[in-house]
Amino acid sequence: MCAAVANLPQSASEIYFDMDRYVEAAHCDTLAADAACEADSYDSWPCALVRHAHVDMYEKRFDKAVRYWIRQGT
Repeated sequence: MCAAVANLPQSASEIYFDMDRYVEAAHCDTLAADAACEADSYDSWPCALVRHAHVDMYEKRFDKAVRYWIRQGT
């Protein structure tokens, strides 16, 4: 069930990102990553993590992107 739920916020994130609404996009990526992690979906989880980091990198917040990756990896 969580694997199916992870797809909706990930799609919403792409839409928000294209609309330059990065806060909403990052929030959706976090929801997608959490749901994919709970589902042990090892293909969806990294995808959501990369999309979340991409928002921070696009905003030139490289240190925040790295901290997010480290926090999610533990």
